[in-house]
Amino acid sequence: MLKTVAFFGFLGCAQSQSVTSCGAAGDHFSNVKITLSPDPPELGQPLNFKMEGDLDKALTGGNAIVDLNIKALRIINEPVNVSSPFTYSPGVVSGHSTITVGPVNLPKLYLPGGVDVTGTVKITNTKKEPVACIQLDLKVGGASDTSALEQAQGMVDGSPVSDCTKASDHMKNFNFSDDTTGMTTITGTLDEDLDTINVAADLSIKIPLVPLPEIKLNVPASISPVVKKGDLKITVGPVASAAPANSGINVTVNGNIKVNDGNTEEIVCLQIGSALVDTAAPLQCKSASYAFCCELGKPCDCTKGTVSPGQCEESSYAFCCSVGAPCDCTQPPLPDFMQIMV
Repeated sequence: MLKTVAFFGFLGCAQSQSVTSCGAAGDHFSNVKITLSPDPPELGQPLNFKMEGDLDKALTGGNAIVDLNIKALRIINEPVNVSSPFTYSPGVVSGHSTITVGPVNLPKLYLPGGVDVTGTVKITNTKKEPVACIQLDLKVGGASDTSALEQAQGMVDGSPVSDCTKASDHMKNFNFSDDTTGMTTITGTLDEDLDTINVAADLSIKIPLVPLPEIKLNVPASISPVVKKGDLKITVGPVASAAPANSGINVTVNGNIKVNDGNTEEIVCLQIGSALVDTAAPLQCKSASYAFCCELGKPCDCTKGTVSPGQCEESSYAFCCSVGAPCDCTQPPLPDFMQIMV
């Protein structure tokens, strides 16, 4: 059920200004129509979108190929290149489908530099036939107008998600597990048909030096055709990633996500605790140190020795490369709001 919503919800952006279809004739998901308002999304403003399209074959599994670049907070410039197999039983049924999401009241958050997501997401089926291709050029907060430092692929440390579903919930025998190969398996039995849901998120997100309020978000959605009651099984992974993992800035997420039906009765509940994501932003020296080490005389190259050709004076090298965070003269100085970090 959740994968049905996620699948069509994501493809639903395919004709907006921010997200376009890069599919070709013969793709299994076609005739996509979408309205997204506002486009691009604006923090502090309600977001609505409606999508409809035709799926010519039931989708019971396949592969999601993600090739994105994410810029955020002036310090993140991260390639995300992953490939994830998935299965879904009973599957997304063939035929004409419509999903309407919103209004979603996006919180007005302080995100210096904003968020910029560009690239493609491609979906194939179990026969490796193309289902859809989505091109993203999504900007929230003007991230493209600010410089960003290079950074490595983020990684999730362990599985921070646990089950908080109750016996009275409409998803019976719910189970969420990860195995040693990195595959996530979700199983359960839905005791009612679903054509309307509401996803309620109550989360506390902590990012060093970026003050964020507690996030309470409600996402109403309607789905056609309905998700039929019965047994569900979803598998995701193992995920193959082309980017290395590195330690860096820790992002801590705590809270819960509840999915309710149209009668505000709970379907399923997930608890999220202490999800540490290594965003791996390289630290830069302070702007005053940067000016001395990189802009006056010969720049110091902290990746080489003190006697390397073209190196700065030894006394300057000791200060620029050994006191506090080393200066990286191949990168711009830190923005003002990050100066406290070093």
